[in-house]
Amino acid sequence: MNHRVLLILGSLCLQWVGLAKELRPATSTNKEVPSAAAHAATSDTGVLPSKFTDPKTLAPEESSGEIARLAARMIERSHFLRREFDDRVSERFFERYLESLDPQRMYFTQADYDEFSAYRQQLDDLTLRRGDTRPAFEIFNRYLQHIDQQYAVVQGALKSDKFSFEADTKMLLNRKDSSRPKDLTELQSVWRDRLRFEYLSEKLNRDFATLATNVWTQMTTAPEPEADAGNGTNSVPSTPPAKMVTKPILSGGKKTAELYVTGLEIRLHSNLSTNRAVVVAKMAESGKFKGPSDLRSYFESNLQGDRHDEIVKTLNRRYNRVMRNLKQFESKEVLQWYLDALAHSYDPHTNYFGPREEEAFNMSMTLSFVGIGAVLTSEDGYATITEVKPGSPAEKSKILKSGDKIVAVAQDKQAPVDVIDEKLQKVVEQIRGPKGSKVTLTYIPSGSDLSTRKTVTIVRDTIPLEDQEAKAKLVLLPSGAGKTNRIGVIDLPAFYSGAIGGNGATKSPTADVAKLLRKLMAEGVDGVVLDLRRNGGGSLEECVSLTGLFIKTGPVVQVVNALGQQRVLEDDDSSMLYDGPLVVLTSRFSASASEILAGALQDYGRAVVVGDSSTHGKGTVQNLQGLEPFYRGTGKPGQVKVTISKFFRPSGSSTQLKGVVPDVVLPSINNFADIGESALSNALPWNTISPVRFDKMDRVTRALPELQRRSIDRLAKDRDYAYIGEDIERYKKLLADRSISLNEKKRRQEMETDRNRAAVRKAEIKSRNETEPVAYEITLKNAAQPGLPEPKVAKPVVAATARDARALKSGASKESTAERRRLREAGQEDGDDDQDGVAADVNLREAERIVIDLLELSKARGSASGATAGIRSER
Repeated sequence: MNHRVLLILGSLCLQWVGLAKELRPATSTNKEVPSAAAHAATSDTGVLPSKFTDPKTLAPEESSGEIARLAARMIERSHFLRREFDDRVSERFFERYLESLDPQRMYFTQADYDEFSAYRQQLDDLTLRRGDTRPAFEIFNRYLQHIDQQYAVVQGALKSDKFSFEADTKMLLNRKDSSRPKDLTELQSVWRDRLRFEYLSEKLNRDFATLATNVWTQMTTAPEPEADAGNGTNSVPSTPPAKMVTKPILSGGKKTAELYVTGLEIRLHSNLSTNRAVVVAKMAESGKFKGPSDLRSYFESNLQGDRHDEIVKTLNRRYNRVMRNLKQFESKEVLQWYLDALAHSYDPHTNYFGPREEEAFNMSMTLSFVGIGAVLTSEDGYATITEVKPGSPAEKSKILKSGDKIVAVAQDKQAPVDVIDEKLQKVVEQIRGPKGSKVTLTYIPSGSDLSTRKTVTIVRDTIPLEDQEAKAKLVLLPSGAGKTNRIGVIDLPAFYSGAIGGNGATKSPTADVAKLLRKLMAEGVDGVVLDLRRNGGGSLEECVSLTGLFIKTGPVVQVVNALGQQRVLEDDDSSMLYDGPLVVLTSRFSASASEILAGALQDYGRAVVVGDSSTHGKGTVQNLQGLEPFYRGTGKPGQVKVTISKFFRPSGSSTQLKGVVPDVVLPSINNFADIGESALSNALPWNTISPVRFDKMDRVTRALPELQRRSIDRLAKDRDYAYIGEDIERYKKLLADRSISLNEKKRRQEMETDRNRAAVRKAEIKSRNETEPVAYEITLKNAAQPGLPEPKVAKPVVAATARDARALKSGASKESTAERRRLREAGQEDGDDDQDGVAADVNLREAERIVIDLLELSKARGSASGATAGIRSER
């Protein structure tokens, strides 16, 4: 049995889109690639092929029962709780499965629930004794039936409803704790309300002023020239360039824009209908528009009808996408969903992984995969490239780019297989393959007519996911005495294990952080911030090893299994790589291994922990156990990830449920949100055990009261934190009222209020003439090079938060604010940049200030001032 002890965040999202979506190779079948005409109407009309609108019924495969029985037995016998799979667990299982399918209570009626409740206390007997998984499919097929009914309601409403929003009505935005709709009539009412909400949101987001600004940008920005393939892999000749027209279309002759008329029309399709894009492109060519105000006037006079048509098209595409994804479900995926619900009945971090999920999980831990290095998503039935990874085979081809649509895939010396309207996972499986093998893609170039076809042949290779590697920067911060403090910031997104680097060598976060630390020390760093705000955990061994970079020797974590047996994991290397001032920056998203590290350094008095009111609170250990050794069927049965132990800090306190409470707590919306272990169902309880002996370093203990006082005083005067305080108060009101108005006038007023508030803040921030501090980006690639790279171009700070930056751009309303707050606060959200500046990372800024305070207080006490106690050996 393959056992690997890992620490992982239970809510770890296996992001199919975010990891290039390239799973394992599939056996291809010879299937003729249809002509483009067969598919060309789909994206414009929003009409689905009949195979997705036809009813679909799924049934268990022959092997489903045995796989379910094996998974259930293994979880029951291995789990930390040693809890029998009895009627009580069966009830939890039943509730979890329905909740996983319908978390917002929008698809199952109370009548459905009452009917299926016959299974509440039977799932244990059906699973263990009979190997019967029919309840999974019976419930899922009812779900599909309601999806079909919702689709019919939506289609009817989009064709006939007037969508007026004058009445003072509200819709419950979060239905998680609501009662289920009584019957189909009430269910249809919920669907109509949801559709009205979505329509109004689209209407508000198509504000004419914003639209005019976006279109003006498209009109006045010359398109990128098409790359020259030059290597013979592109078998279709490039389309001859359209006529180039040069016009002074900005008033006063301030700028001359070069427009490819055909290219402009295509680019305008992202904002305008096809016919309108043609008209506007021709008007632009003739110089009709002198600026965004001219466009806005034109739109307000001519686009009222267009706007409705575009909204209907957008919503059609959205519901089509949902239908397409669900109607491509296979029986093994229903089983995956079902058994994962069983696993979560024991605790939030016990999982069942089918073969695909097993491979995706391994990719997330090793930070690499074999493929071409293209990030894919599904758009209107096309597998569309959203990103090409730097240094990947796709990037080296100098042909593929974001927006290209893949329509067929051919393995080496085999016929191409049509992948239009194919499930994204299956497309990915065909693109992925053994290292060194060839794959030929037929694709529609970005912005081209759907009848265009080109091909490219690419040799697959190992792709390191470098965006999840450790990275650092050296920040120069002036002090009051005219001195410049050199603060190092190390960002560690995960404790990856067995990761493969670009040179094929195995990577280690301990070795990576050590490399970055050595570079920072060589550049005379005064103090270090270790940023764990988006670190969801990973390898236990790497966590212990990495903690040892900052302490001499001693216990890092205590692990206790179901039998009460205790194991102490220690750092046994007496050297210490970095001995200077240290701050560990955390958030509610810091989980598992990152909590061990933060808790241990806090217990030792080695670092000041700064951040949200607590970390995530995942204090459990999981073990991966394959089902294959006990499986008698064909194919791969998958594996289970089972919680087998709890871990405790050297002080004896568990991080389970309560997490690590920082020494300095910073204001954050996260402190009031349903984030963390305490918000998850069936979480294990918090407890303590006896502490183990260790030598406290007490580098920060005496300084803590003064550090806390200085931070409180600073935050009380910090205007950006005052803004965060205002946002927190508004968010608390949002939590109290989870409904949202469907009155257009009120929603526009809310958006205008958001914009005005952001504009006032921007004006105040602009008056400070504040820019980002000078910073040097240090990567694992340039850390070994002498000297520092060119400093990062310092942009002016124009917004206190990413939320303000979005409001300035698009008038973000309150529902989008609530949806994005978590990523923003965790430092996970991209798009903080404004066209003329950036949003401040206020928590990182305060952490850097605390490092400087700690440095000053350490010097005052005659303690270590940032020098290193010694260089430890590579681990």
